Order: sequence, then structure tokens, then C-alpha cells
Amino acid sequence: MTIKVLLIDDDREGLTVTAKSLEAEDSSFDVTPIESAESARTLLSETQFDVIVCDYELKSGMNGLDFLNWIRETNPSIPFIIFTGKSREEVAIRALNLGANAYITKDIDVKYLYSELAYSIRSNVAHYRAKLALVESDARFRAAFEDAAIGMAIISLEQKIIHVNSKFCEMLGLKITEVLGTRLESFMHPDEIEQVSMNAQSSSDKDITILSGEYRLFHSEKRWIWVRTTSSIVRNRCGEPIHFVSQFIDITETKLAIEALQDSEKRFRGAFEDAAIGMALINFNLSHIHCNRALTEMLGYSSEELNKLKFEAITHPDDIYNTPTVIDGKFPNGTTTIRLEKRYIHKDGHIVHTSISSSILHDDDGNPLYFVTQFQDITEQRMALEALASSERKYKTLVEQSLQNYAIIQDGKYVYVNDAFANTIGMAPDELMKLDSDGVWKLVHPDDVLILKKRDELLENEAKELSKTEFRYVRPDGEIRWVEGLVREIQYDGKPARQIVEIDITSRKQYEDALRENLEFLDTLLNTLPNPVFFKDVDGCYRRCNPAFALEIMGLPVEEVIGKSTKDLMIRIKDMNMDDVIQLDKEILDDHTNQSFEVQIEDSEGGYRTYLVNRSVFKSKEDKVLGIVGVLQDITDLRELQAKLTRQKAELSEFAQVMSHDIQGSLHNALLFAELLEEECSKENLNGLKDMLMVAQAILRRSLQLAEAGLVIGDLEPVALNELVDEIAAMELQNEIAFVRDDLPTIRCDRAKTTQIFSNLIRNAVEHGKPSTIEIRVVIKRTYVYLRIINDGELIPDNIRKNILKKAFSSRKGGGGLGLMIVKKLVEAHDWSIELENTKKTTFRIRIPKTSIVVKP
Repeated sequence: MTIKVLLIDDDREGLTVTAKSLEAEDSSFDVTPIESAESARTLLSETQFDVIVCDYELKSGMNGLDFLNWIRETNPSIPFIIFTGKSREEVAIRALNLGANAYITKDIDVKYLYSELAYSIRSNVAHYRAKLALVESDARFRAAFEDAAIGMAIISLEQKIIHVNSKFCEMLGLKITEVLGTRLESFMHPDEIEQVSMNAQSSSDKDITILSGEYRLFHSEKRWIWVRTTSSIVRNRCGEPIHFVSQFIDITETKLAIEALQDSEKRFRGAFEDAAIGMALINFNLSHIHCNRALTEMLGYSSEELNKLKFEAITHPDDIYNTPTVIDGKFPNGTTTIRLEKRYIHKDGHIVHTSISSSILHDDDGNPLYFVTQFQDITEQRMALEALASSERKYKTLVEQSLQNYAIIQDGKYVYVNDAFANTIGMAPDELMKLDSDGVWKLVHPDDVLILKKRDELLENEAKELSKTEFRYVRPDGEIRWVEGLVREIQYDGKPARQIVEIDITSRKQYEDALRENLEFLDTLLNTLPNPVFFKDVDGCYRRCNPAFALEIMGLPVEEVIGKSTKDLMIRIKDMNMDDVIQLDKEILDDHTNQSFEVQIEDSEGGYRTYLVNRSVFKSKEDKVLGIVGVLQDITDLRELQAKLTRQKAELSEFAQVMSHDIQGSLHNALLFAELLEEECSKENLNGLKDMLMVAQAILRRSLQLAEAGLVIGDLEPVALNELVDEIAAMELQNEIAFVRDDLPTIRCDRAKTTQIFSNLIRNAVEHGKPSTIEIRVVIKRTYVYLRIINDGELIPDNIRKNILKKAFSSRKGGGGLGLMIVKKLVEAHDWSIELENTKKTTFRIRIPKTSIVVKP
């Protein structure tokens, strides 16, 4: 991989020589020579480099250290190597303190000079790229974070805990839910909160990358633990701090050991020997003075063996020169404490990765005595990182062989696609990665372009990852493929990119379209069925129904029925309650049998209608019962017709018996008169015979009227009652009987049979009541109109009143009594009703529904 080198030196000849020498040393070097720091600043704003190699002394403008200081303000991580003829130690220390990665002087043998410089460039760039890769790989960081052997936490600038690993929770004896969202200071010792907060604030305000310290945290077992924390400040691209990534090592035992050391040497030795981490006292020639048991176990050597060895003997060769020197009793960073990572070689030959904390102890006069060094074995953590790298390689293989579409878009173009993605689009991967931004958009169905552009806009402004989006691709052959995709922002080769993961859902969409058509057909069929239909689940909750069921049975719109249970809805069933309905549901669900029964349900007008209910269980393909399907049929008219036919049959039977009795009596009397006529021919006998024959004729005529009254009425037409009753009164009433009426309505009825109704009522009043006045009055109610036929004649006896409309015949001469039964049958044939009121005047009241009224009075 090419390494882009920015080389700055005001010596033009030296600049040229160095550039050519470096490119000769390593063909991967791409060297850009610049003669001034100012020109380099301009170039850096336009071009990215992997490393900067700069001379210390520059004749104009900034010198190398000034330029280094500026670079660290804008790019704290890029490798920066001072390559100069100056070999003064103070310059080197300043350069390293300012963040230079290496300080190389030109006084090295020229034969090795550029090899040394090339090696430094390669190693620092490799380290730099490794750090970038670590930052870019969120998955690797997360695994290292979660599986770390030490406590780790992500903490906001306001000291609020954003995320922690299980080890941190274990250190506090808490669950992760009890830690997240709390402020770190809620677990800290009160004496240390202010200082830690001040340090955190100070470090976030200044250009400081690492913050370390030691303090106490409260354990759930009501005790304090000491931790050593190292916090790295994570900054955005503008260099602004975002949050802290902190590591926590439980140093409670170590703290106790140090505190014991201050109290007494004996207590110190006990804590030193029994410390959970490796500890050693080391003199300045790097020989061991004393090592504790944990260190001997860590390195595999006995204490006596370690005391005879120098650290170089067991240090990994690549880390020998990483040990800092001590100048004037301090480390190069000006402190008496330093932390670093080093590798050691175990006695059995394997590598031990350690995190070292070393402090310089002084005597009372300030003279350095020796190092007190602590060793934390981080081999498992390093192995975890290596395992993560291996996992990442496996992940890449998995992506390449995945059946899911996987692609990465950078600057509007594909920079990576897997085979599944290419197969969906119908193009080869290399063809896809040659497309420009317009070509990429042309792959998307025109109707879906706006959807994806809005998604991209949301991704830029609101979130790092969005919910799944469905859209279509158009293949070069014109075939349309549906996909469901998820997009998120990532870093790819050090630049922002978008990772796309999709699945091809074309088959699912086809099934969904077919299913939707079937559902639409079923909905149309369900909604057009005149019979009420419903489906409710095994919990008694209505999931589907048609308008006929909702409006006719429940009296509610469909949307107010769906989702409600039987208990939630008020339905009034005659002789049944909700417990009975629930029991019926339980029986059909338990027995899986069909049910068929009749119920009477209250209608909107307070009456009851009869329904035949047929119900069956509905099952899945796996024979699992999903609920109950029911169909209701309104059989009210059928049952009323059956009841009417039953009543007519009973009435005809009674009619036949009475008629037989009366005709037989009349014929018997006629025969007697005929015999008397033979014996004695007298006019009286002849008249008696005529009367009996006339009675028989009247019985037959009235019987025919009664039979006709039981037939279904003919065509209905508007009839003005005012004209109708006036004509009847003129024909039936004698001059001495007065007739009075209200303004009567026009009604829809069978004119002939309505005429018969009022004729019989008026004739019956004249024949039996002998009235002086007959009245017809009208009373209007909310849903009915009442017609009252009143006469002031003789009252009907009490023993006859209750049966007068039921009695079929009387023994009265001439077949009297049939008229009122004919009236009742004709009234009921119109779906009206008639009754005799209990008033001081004989009053028959006919109730007519307003639906039969054409013109109101």
C-alpha cells in the first residue's frame, strides 16, 4: 500500500536527495517535497498524507517545532518525524514532548541514515494506520471493550456514564441497568469528587489526550474500592472533545499495600508480596531488587532468578528501546511516574503482554533511589484484540459469501459489493464499481428515488443508522427486484462511507400482492353479504365482521366493534346473558363442533328479532384453533309467518267446528219446519223454513269473508281515509246517527280490505250498540298513529270484552260475531294491530306504524 510522505526542508538539494533516497529505499513511498512550513500548511488543507518528515531549522516562517505544534492542534494523530542535523538533547526532548513520533539526526552514517528514516516512517505509519483501523472498526472496539479483563466505561463530558462493560459492573457489584445513565460521581468518595471533576473539566478544555488518576468507588456491599483509571479523551474531527473512554483497574489491594508501606515496613512487605498484580523494586541499572509472588508467577521465574536478571534479558527485543531514561530524577515527560505497555518473554518462551506503571522513589534529599513498578498482565486483552482481528477476517468471508446484499457507497459510488448484491442488480461486481453517482441512482426505480434521497438526508442530519426501507431496483434487462435495506454511516479506508445491507424480498412482495388481492376480494364479499357475519379469536375478541353484523346486531360502526371483546359490547339477547354467550364460545372451542341455534336480539326500536345462528371453529393449516366464525340469518318474518299460519290453522279448525255446528243446527231446524209443513201447511212454518235457509246462507257468506280476510293483502296504494270513511258513513249510518271525525291521514294500504275494516266496525256499532254518535279520532305518537273508532251506544258486557276480538262465531241468529274477527284478521294482515280500550264509551283503537303514513293530518 502506498505511503504518502510530506517532506519539508528549506535545503533544496537536500530535499531532492532525501526524496529520491526514500523512494529508492521503499517503492511504496510517494514523497512530496516542500520547502517551507507555510506551503505545507496550504497543501495539507487540500491533500491527505500518511506521515510528515520535517527539518528542525527552516529559514523563513515557522521552524520544525512550531510547525509540529500547529500540526498537533489540527491533527493530533498523524506521524511526525523530526529529521534534522541538530542533535541537541533539549531540542529532541521538546520535539517528543510536543508529540513528535521520532527524532532522527543526520549525523548517522549516511549508509544507514535513510534506512533508519525509512524504517521509522514505515513503523510509525503502520502504527498510525493501526490506530485508524481500530477507530474505524466499531465492532472490534466493542468486542475489546465488552470482553476486556478490566473495567471499561464510556463517560460523557458531564461525567454521565453512557456505556460500561460487565467487568466494571462486577467491580461495583451492580447490574448494568443500575449503572447506565448515572453520574460517575454518584459512586465516588465525597472527598474526591471535586478534584476528579476539576481534572476532567481541565483536560477536556485543554489539548490533553490521556487523563489518569486513582480514587475510590462505592461497592454494593457497602465498602470502598480503590481504582486506577486511565481516561482517553475522544474528539471529533474538529478536535472538539466528545466523551471519555476510561479503563478501571481495581487497585484496592495495591492501595492497601502502599498505605501499609507508609505505616510499617512489615505491613508493606506483606501487601507487596500478596498483591494481585506483579510488583518489583528495580534499581537504575534495571536489575531487580525485589519481586513479589504475582510477578514471579506472571513471568515464570522465581524471585531469586529475577533478582539475578536484568530486564533486558526477559524483555521482547522490539520493546527494549521503549524503556524511558531517567534524567535528573525524572522521566522525559517531567514526571516521576510513567505508564506504558511492554512485552516480556515468559520462562517457557511465550509472550506476556503487560501494562506497566513505574514510579521513581527519592530519599529525603530528593535523590532518586529506585523504581517501584507495577505489572498488569494484559495478555488476555491482547489475545482478545487478535481474536477480534481474526473475527473480522471471518466476518469479511461471511459477507462475501452471504445471501444478503452487502455494499459500501463512498462519494456516491460503489466501492464494495458482494456477489449477492451483484446478482440482485444483474451486473458483475466490477461493473457496479465502475458506475458514477448518476449510474448508481439509475439502478433505483424512478418512483423510489425520492424515498432513498429523503433517507440519505435523514442519515446526514439525524442518525447514524435508520430503520429498514423497502424500495425497487430496475435490472438492465428491465426486471424489477424489491429489496428491504438498512443503511448506516461507517468509516472506510479513513473516509466516511455508507454501509448497505439488503435482502431480496421480490418473492415476498409477489406473495403479499396475491394475499392482498385475496383479502380485498374477501373484504368485498364480506361487506356485500346481507347476512351478519363475524370472526372472533379464542379470547372472544372480534377481529373481523361485516357492516350487517356491526350495525344490525351491535348497533355500532364496524371500526367500533373490531378489537372489542364480548364483555365490552352490549348486546341484549332474550333469555341469555354474557356468561351464556361465553359458555357457548368455550363449548365450541373445546369440542370443535358446529353450533346452530336460534336467539332473539333486541332491535333499535325496543322489539326483538329472531336469528338463526350457525357457528364453526376456524383452524390454521397446522390444525390450531384460531377462533370462531359465525353467520346469522334473520328469520323473524319466517317465524312470524309460521306463527300466523299456526294461528290461522287453529282458527280455521275452530271455524270449521262452529260453522259445522251452526249449519247442522240450521239444517236440522229447516228439516223440522219441512216436516211440520207436510203435516200442516201453514204460512208460519213456511216462513220459519225460509228464515233457517237465510241463516245458513248468511253463515256461508260470512265464512267466505272470514276466509278471504286470512289471505295475504293485495297491492298497497295511497288511500285518503277522509274520503273512505265519509263514503262508508253515508252508506251504513241512518239519519238519526251523527258522524264526527278528525282530519285523518292518507295511508298506504289495500283499499278494498281497509274499506271492509271500517265498514264492519261501523256496522257492528250500529247493529249492537244502537249509538246516537259515531266518532273517528286520530292520535299521533313518535313512531305510530292511532285511529280511535268511538260510539256512545250500549257498552259491551265485561264477560264479552276480553274475548270479543278472539271469538269466531256466536250462536246469535244470522251468524253474528264474525265481523269483528274479520276486522282483526284484516288489520293484522296489514301489519297493524287493534284492541278494545277500557273506556266509558266503546272504543276500538287501531295502531298504524308511521312507515305506512303517506300524508300526515
